Order: sequence, then structure tokens, then C-alpha cells
Amino acid sequence: MSKKRPPGHVKAQKEVKEREGYMCLRCGGVYKDAHGHHLLYYSEGGPANYHTMATKCPECHRKYHAKKANIDIIRF
Repeated sequence: MSKKRPPGHVKAQKEVKEREGYMCLRCGGVYKDAHGHHLLYYSEGGPANYHTMATKCPECHRKYHAKKANIDIIRF
């Protein structure tokens, strides 16, 4: 079950997507339905701000969480 995110969290997700032009970090595609992905998992206490988030398309986001795709976060 998914919990509703607080307004500050939703704002940070929107800011990161706008900053990155809705372009997926992994595949480079541009998607209006892109996700704001936490580089430090929100569920594990990662902060909800655009400094610790990246844009991912829905497919790459699903693959990442299913451990079928990786991203190089060393650049962050």
C-alpha cells in the first residue's frame, strides 16, 4: 500500500523533473509522466529534496526497483 506523500515531497519531485526537462537519467527519453526518483530511498529516510533526486521514466524506474537496471550515482 502506498502512502500519500507530503506536499514538500511532491514539490521536490516536480522541481527535479522540471530541472531535467522530464528526461530520464537512464535511457535519455523525455516523458511527461516521468518520476522523481530518490537516489537515497525515501523509505529508508532519504530526504525529499531535488538535490537528492533524479528523473526516471516509468519503465526505467520499475526496472531499477526490480533490480533489472542500474544507474551510476557516482556523479551525484
